[in-house]
Amino acid sequence: MGLMILCASLPAAGQNQSAQNQTAADNPQIIAAGEILKKTAGDFFLGRRSVSDVISFTCTNGKIQAVSKLSAPSGVECAVLIKGMPGLATFLDGVPHKQAADPTHYIRFHYLDPSNPGVTLIRTDVDYMPDHLNISQFRELADDAIWSVQIAQSSADGPQVLNIYIQDQRADPAAQSRRLTGATLTDLAQDNPADIDAYVRPIFRTLNQEPAVFVAPPQAAYQALADLWQPDAKLAADTEAAVAGMAADAFADREVALARLHELGEPAALYLMRAGSKSWNTEQRMRVDLFLGSYRPLTDEDAQRLGRQPDFLLDALYNSDALLRKLAIRRLNEINGGPVDFDESLAGDALQKAVLKLRMKLAPGVATKELPTPHSP
Repeated sequence: MGLMILCASLPAAGQNQSAQNQTAADNPQIIAAGEILKKTAGDFFLGRRSVSDVISFTCTNGKIQAVSKLSAPSGVECAVLIKGMPGLATFLDGVPHKQAADPTHYIRFHYLDPSNPGVTLIRTDVDYMPDHLNISQFRELADDAIWSVQIAQSSADGPQVLNIYIQDQRADPAAQSRRLTGATLTDLAQDNPADIDAYVRPIFRTLNQEPAVFVAPPQAAYQALADLWQPDAKLAADTEAAVAGMAADAFADREVALARLHELGEPAALYLMRAGSKSWNTEQRMRVDLFLGSYRPLTDEDAQRLGRQPDFLLDALYNSDALLRKLAIRRLNEINGGPVDFDESLAGDALQKAVLKLRMKLAPGVATKELPTPHSP
C-alpha cells in the first residue's frame, strides 16, 4: 500500500506553482524518491519494518540520542518501508566515528512522504553520531510556501549546544527565519512551548516518537505538582521521625536518619517540599536540603510556572507512573474548567494520539492548527 500511494502521489509533487515549467523528472524530491524505489528492487532493501526498528530516540538529561535495531551493510544506504507510514525511507549504518570517545556507528535516515493533503512533500532527515545530532524536516506546502526546521545538538554541555533553525514562509516576514538556542530540548520546551509545539513536535510526531523525546522528567513533574499530592499518615510519621533523627548528638545516628530518608524516596521528598522547617536546626536543614537536591531539579519559580503550563502537564502524561498521571490530570481538569477526556490506561500510539487531542484543545500550536498532521504508524 505504501508503494502504491507514493507512486500515485509523486507526479503531483512537481505541479505546484513554483514548478509549473518543471517536469516531474526534473523535481529533485521525485528524483530522490525514484532512487529509493530502485533500491527496493535490489539487494539493498531491508524490507518492511516498524518505525521503532528503523529509528527511535531517547532523551536523557535533555539530550536526544538516536538508535536503530536494523542490521545493514556498513556504509551502504539501504531502502526500507515502514509499517503504517506511506512514504519511503533509506537507512545507512556507517563505520565508527573514529574521533568520538564512544565509537557508536554513524546513523543516517531519510524519509519521504508525499501523501499528506495540503503538503506537496514532507522530507524528514536524521544524521547521528555520538558527538553530534542533526534532525530536520522540510515541507513544501500546496500554496508554494516553505516550512523547514533543523535541530542541531552537540554532545558538549553548555547554554548554547542545542540550536533550532526555523523557516516558516506562512509567518509574519519579521519572524519567518529565526533561531532558538539553549542547553537542552527539555529547557527549550519549558521556556518556548508555543514554538516547540508549532515547529519541533511535528517532526517527532512524524516518526511516532513524541512521547520518547518529550516525556516530562518525573522528578520535575512531581515537584511541579507537589501541592496536589497528599501523604498518608504513616509516610508523614516516618518522614518526621527521620528528620528528628538528624538532630541526634551522635554523627552515626544522623547518618542513619539521612539513609532512612533515602529509603523513603520520592514520597518523603514531596512531603518535605511542603513541610515547614521553622523547628529544624541548622544540621537538619542542611541534611534535608542535601536529600532534596536530586528531587528538586526546578527552581521554586519554575516549579510553580510549569505546574500550570498545559504543555508540561500533557508531557507528564507520557510517564508510566500512575500517580503522576493522576496528579497531572487533576491539574489539567482545573485548567480546563472541568474533566478532560483521557484514558489513564493508554499506551503506545494510542497514548500519543490521546495526548495530541488534548494538546490541540488546551495548548494549540501553529502546527497542530494549520499544518496537516503526518500519518502515524
